[in-house]
Amino acid sequence: MQKFAVIGLGRFGTTLSLSLSEKGAEVMAIDKNPERVEFIKDDVAFPVALDSTDIKALESQNIREFDICIVAIGADFESQVLTTVNLLTLDVPHIIARAMNDTQRLILDRMGIKEIILPEVEMAEKLAETLLQPELKAFLKLADGYEIAEINAGSKLAGKSLRELDLRKRFHINVIAIQRTEAEDEEKDMKPKKRLLGVTDPEIRLIDEDVLLVIGKEKDIKKFIDLYIQ
Repeated sequence: MQKFAVIGLGRFGTTLSLSLSEKGAEVMAIDKNPERVEFIKDDVAFPVALDSTDIKALESQNIREFDICIVAIGADFESQVLTTVNLLTLDVPHIIARAMNDTQRLILDRMGIKEIILPEVEMAEKLAETLLQPELKAFLKLADGYEIAEINAGSKLAGKSLRELDLRKRFHINVIAIQRTEAEDEEKDMKPKKRLLGVTDPEIRLIDEDVLLVIGKEKDIKKFIDLYIQ
């Protein structure tokens, strides 16, 4: 079981702690505000109220033993920096730091932190993407410009087979799976349900309601959407 330490229990840190814990991880949730720790205490393995800018306090929690430590402090950047310095001094093996803007990201990068997240920026980018391309239901960004995306098939793709579309050759994207909603059967009192189709058969023909799960470079997926979906 992986062990995570999350320092800073604002909205982001609390959500992250709860999500990790729900997925079976062992989580130490740290904040200097006892009320925030009290709120989460029943949902994580180690709820701890302490000031993370105090290196001795951090060391007393055997912070080095955790696989990954996420510094999720948002509003108080001074505390963020001091906490990060303490973790570096204590030789914590894997540190992820949160930055609120590019200036903070640059400072953390200069400190030697290799994994820096800008959650508000990333969420804003995702919202912009979905607003501009509503056909793109959801997506997960990967390294080197790649992403996994869910795309509504729509009428332009209805009746076409995967062989005819030949997405790998024409757009350099691959269909991982197809999500299809089965029709409602009123006689049997059965409501529509979704099932996942394998894509080993290139003769599978799409219908309007299908959702394609694809992987490829962002620019190639956008090109496909512009041509066939919009």
